[in-house]
Amino acid sequence: SIVLNPPADAVALKLLLKIRSIAEPIQKMSYLHLLNLSNCFPERNTLQFQLNSITPNRTFKSLISLQKVFIDNNLIQINNIHNKILQQPQQAWIIFANWFPKPLETKYLLFELFKMSINELINFHDWIVNSTENQLQTISLLLFRFETLPFIELKRRFSVKLTETSNSNLNANANANSKLVSNTTTFNSLPNSNVAQIVSNHVNFQQRITLRIKEQPPERIVYQRILKPFPLIFLEGACGDLNSLYVEVSLVRSDTDNEINCLEGNRLVQLESGKPVAVFKKLKIQSTTQQQGTLFKLKFTLKYFQNNSFVIVNEAVVYSRPIEVVSHTSYLSERTEVSNLPKTYELIPNGGPRVGETRIAILGSGFQNINSLRIKFGDTIIIGEFIECGTLVCVTPAQKSCNKVQVSVANDGITFGPTFCCFIYN
Repeated sequence: SIVLNPPADAVALKLLLKIRSIAEPIQKMSYLHLLNLSNCFPERNTLQFQLNSITPNRTFKSLISLQKVFIDNNLIQINNIHNKILQQPQQAWIIFANWFPKPLETKYLLFELFKMSINELINFHDWIVNSTENQLQTISLLLFRFETLPFIELKRRFSVKLTETSNSNLNANANANSKLVSNTTTFNSLPNSNVAQIVSNHVNFQQRITLRIKEQPPERIVYQRILKPFPLIFLEGACGDLNSLYVEVSLVRSDTDNEINCLEGNRLVQLESGKPVAVFKKLKIQSTTQQQGTLFKLKFTLKYFQNNSFVIVNEAVVYSRPIEVVSHTSYLSERTEVSNLPKTYELIPNGGPRVGETRIAILGSGFQNINSLRIKFGDTIIIGEFIECGTLVCVTPAQKSCNKVQVSVANDGITFGPTFCCFIYN
């Protein structure tokens, strides 16, 4: 009775009950489910986050919409959709766009979830269908407040043994669902000691796996700006099912290789089957090299799961070239001395329909709040909205002939400055 209705002064008990309410839904999720959920929502304190007006309530509504989809579709239908995505991903996306509800992040999240293995997809179906509104509310708050790696660490700390009753229920569900799955192995139903052996069966470790940087990060960048071009890592010597592998990135000092806790973004990327490539699209460095007294490097490490934690694949580590990170003030002052032309560095989002009418943010430098300010999409010139010297907002024009156009800015409406980005029409 005390647990069900804690006294007003039972602060410690209330805190423990609150922690338990957070731990319960997290325990029932797999790491892969958590990664997919976390990666499909924009990170806090980003322009994309602000443009999409992401709130805990909107995240909660997305999870409720997700739950309804899995309730309305039985396991056979889910298996058919899963196969459709693997065989014809472009046609499958059209089905998602017309079939599933808004908002857009729900459609994108569904599309990513259905690309998981059928075992993981069935486990996710069981989890979300049996989740209460309070549990989904808790998960939505955690998705809103945490980035991916802190969320994974939270799950790791909450990962305790389930009761025998819970285990028997999980085994019963696995047996009921096994008819849909052929020639696959359910990782969750096996002892932890066997996980490493299963990973080695799916990925060929007989040959030495190495990481190679196919796209280096920029040599010089402004702190708190997304690294462009996106660092791209390629796996050499790997074959088989790559879904169990992950590439993690960390920031280290160039002089000592000691890690610095100044890197934010998608620091953990899961590899897709048949694509031995990891792309890091949201990395931001939160300190300057002057503050740390050294240049930086990115360290990329290959990992897989074992005993509910990540295990490093020996020797599969690679470092980027040194990176200089400067402050906004020094960067803008240096660029102004070189040229007064406005420069375009990033578009958010960087793609949209051919009919236009996509509201985007243009990030750059040297923009001026004057009436002659113009934005050019390919050969089409439009008027944009000035936000600050490094940010403009506009609505994309329609485009009939080209799929990809450069976007540039002119303060005087005539002389357009250099650009480092394109808008993709689809």
